[in-house]
Amino acid sequence: MTRVPGVNGRTNGRTGSQSQSRGPLAAAREVLDPRVGGARAALERPDRIDPPYERWLDDALAALFRPVEADGFWDDEAGRFVRALCWTPTADGLAWAPPRGRGFPHGPLATMGAMAWRDSPAGTDAYDAKLRRQLAACRRLVAEERYADRREAAVLGPLLDAFARAGTRFGDEWLDAARECFERTRGCAFERAADGLVLAGWATLAERTGDREVRAALSEALGLIDGARGADDPLGLAAPAGRRHRHEQYACWGLARAAAVTDRRDALDAVEAALERAIDRRLRGDGAFLATTAPLGRRLSDRALELVGAPPGRWRVLFAADQTAFATAVAEYAAAGGEYGYEREVAAAMGWLAATNPLGTDLRSVTGLGVPLRAVATDGRIDLPRHRFVGVHEVGTLVAALTHLTAGALADDRAVGDAYARAAGERDTAEWEVTDASD
Repeated sequence: MTRVPGVNGRTNGRTGSQSQSRGPLAAAREVLDPRVGGARAALERPDRIDPPYERWLDDALAALFRPVEADGFWDDEAGRFVRALCWTPTADGLAWAPPRGRGFPHGPLATMGAMAWRDSPAGTDAYDAKLRRQLAACRRLVAEERYADRREAAVLGPLLDAFARAGTRFGDEWLDAARECFERTRGCAFERAADGLVLAGWATLAERTGDREVRAALSEALGLIDGARGADDPLGLAAPAGRRHRHEQYACWGLARAAAVTDRRDALDAVEAALERAIDRRLRGDGAFLATTAPLGRRLSDRALELVGAPPGRWRVLFAADQTAFATAVAEYAAAGGEYGYEREVAAAMGWLAATNPLGTDLRSVTGLGVPLRAVATDGRIDLPRHRFVGVHEVGTLVAALTHLTAGALADDRAVGDAYARAAGERDTAEWEVTDASD
């Protein structure tokens, strides 16, 4: 069988070392410091990576709209995205197939990401026919009674955003669909970080229509969230799910978008505080953000269980979408008028996808799909229970981030050294070596 990185032996692209060679001392250090040096180490790396974001965006869009028969996420018979592609190792690498069964997550986040691209200066009409079919499929699924228990706010929020954008590109009927989603989300309690996606949808609808009722709902929601903030919860959306890095980034998307529409500086300050906390607590020395944190006792327990065959704990599994969700959060913060530049942190996170990950290679090359592998353990394993797939929502998150990096708030500053000095003196970090992507 041909070697598949992290499945039947992993070779690091830079050192040639095998993943099994990690000694007990390195494992012990990781237990004591899961961030392996943290933000300082990430920002002081001499090997700045500037991925070709334009090509990455083209490849991600091609994967999203490529037929499943050709290892893509588009089901032409059903006229919608499949919710994931699952992999199994073969002699030629990884074989891909959609999961069986029919569930609701046929791509709210993917639809949101695709419409964000279509609505941007980088957008074209290349995929309009399929995108219209995907929007129609989402509208039908939302209306079906048998999906009533799955129509939660965090699902309707992305669709509301997508429908509002589609109203600009494809006609007023989609604004009607957006207003339907708005009415169904008005009871949102904003008790979870992922509910921030509702704010994003509301903000887009308010921006596109000037609807006073939507603006009033936004202001009321921001007041509710502001009252729930605390010293250890700058977002005001405390819940168990809120401890997950990606969900907190979703909250940042929504709060930043809402701050821009309502001119609420306190909401933007909350986003800044959340980004700072993520950098301080979750950014690893290799540029990746931890999916979650765990107390020392839990880390010791997880490592002990691994010795008897258990999979690695979640704090030792790094996700591609956690990095792209952070990039979008920074972009939304910047677009709303955020004063601090996080370009170095974004560059470190995106560079992790390209080269500084435990495999030492472009995670897109491992899948062969044009999108990154979903997850990699910190020791380089990819054959992880429950993670042998790439979700269409993760592709949507990638498309959104790459749109911002090529045609959005982060596009102009990605390789401009002066942007990195905007907050000179605010952070005690070494000078960052800037290289042009073409070097």
